[in-house]
Amino acid sequence: MNAIQRRYEYQADAFATKNGYGPQLKTALVKLEVENASSLSNHWLVSLVRDKCGWMRLLICSHPSLADRCTRVSEEEKKLD
Repeated sequence: MNAIQRRYEYQADAFATKNGYGPQLKTALVKLEVENASSLSNHWLVSLVRDKCGWMRLLICSHPSLADRCTRVSEEEKKLD
């Protein structure tokens, strides 16, 4: 289920970026992270698991990290140029 949620978030991000809202999306994502008092990276345990076992991240993380989402948005913006 978590993998499906992440996939939908990536699809929504790609849609917004393709429609010219990439920069605004990245700004909004950062603002949400700050307002929700989230860290800019995942919890240290999740980072450790991700580095060692990518498949376990699929089980633990319900949302992609801010860094992952911003990276994907930037990659999508480069494709459009």
